[in-house]
Amino acid sequence: MDFKRRDWALLTGGFTLFFVCAVTLVFQLGLVFFVVFLAVAAALWAAGMRLTHPQFRTADGKLDLSQPLAKLRAPTLDQPRIWTDDGSIKPQKQFEAEMEAWNAARLELLAEISADADRKKAAKAEAKAERQAEAEAKAKADAEAKAKADAETAAAQAETQPAPPPPPAVVDETESVDKTEAEDKSEAVDAPPVVAAPLVLRTLEDVEAEAAASAPEAEAAEPEAAPPAEPETAPPDPEVDEAARAAQELAEQERRAAAEAAAEAEAQARAEQERAERERRAAAEAEAAAVRAEQERLAAEMAERAARAAEAPAPEPEPEPEPEPEPEPLAPENDAEILAASDAAALGAAGSETTAGGADEQDPKVYLLNKVRLRLSDYE
Repeated sequence: MDFKRRDWALLTGGFTLFFVCAVTLVFQLGLVFFVVFLAVAAALWAAGMRLTHPQFRTADGKLDLSQPLAKLRAPTLDQPRIWTDDGSIKPQKQFEAEMEAWNAARLELLAEISADADRKKAAKAEAKAERQAEAEAKAKADAEAKAKADAETAAAQAETQPAPPPPPAVVDETESVDKTEAEDKSEAVDAPPVVAAPLVLRTLEDVEAEAAASAPEAEAAEPEAAPPAEPETAPPDPEVDEAARAAQELAEQERRAAAEAAAEAEAQARAEQERAERERRAAAEAEAAAVRAEQERLAAEMAERAARAAEAPAPEPEPEPEPEPEPEPLAPENDAEILAASDAAALGAAGSETTAGGADEQDPKVYLLNKVRLRLSDYE
């Protein structure tokens, strides 16, 4: 199916209708769905419009998606139109000739695009092969240099180290014992018989005379002591000296590296210690500042309280309670009323004592009434 721009223009109307429906749906689902749908729809629409490019069509009008980026970067070949500028239709032969020329130019462009892509692939493959060959050559050279260095190191070590002592010979103790016994037996057989020497008796004077006679002869026969011979020194070997010098330089370099590492570690430790000391001092200063601020706050609060106490008026002294007036003595003319009240109080006191379960303490009113009754009885 051969799509053209007018076909995509017609599809744009359908897409607009679909987009309106989608927006209506989006307001019900959410904004994220709307953004995703808009991006996907725009990408599909742009891809469809680009597929109408003549470079994506073969000679028979079928869709060709090979090498899309190269085709998109190529110049556009617009297809000839059958309509002229004044609105009339071109002759059939002229239109067919234009179409054949357009197809030929398009095929040439496609062939050029394919050839360009093939050249780029070949150049990439060649560059990759060159990089691989360089890497292999470098690896081979590194391996050879490493093997040569190892061989030189082994030769130098073999020259500087002394030859190991020969292994001790293994002696069969059984054979040595047998040989010793056989030699003893042969010596015992071949040896002449032992004859005892004659016994000679000498005195002390004889021994001293023999020693005095033999002393001058021994001094004359003793040769003069030769001077000590100087040790023979072999000529220095240049290869051994070079190896020893190299070993000494290597040891010196190792010693320097160790000293530098120790100095660096010491400097780092000193820096860490100084940093820890600074942090400790900063923490102590911050704590001291906080303590000072708290002390200042407490001092200000105490001063404020003292100022408020000084400004406040002195409390007024509480009035002394007035003494209760003493009860006035009862007049004798109210005897009947007093007797009635005393009787009622006595009855109430008796009832209260009965309900209270015989309390020991007496009500002061009852006591007063009883006292009044006694006084009245005195009057009578």
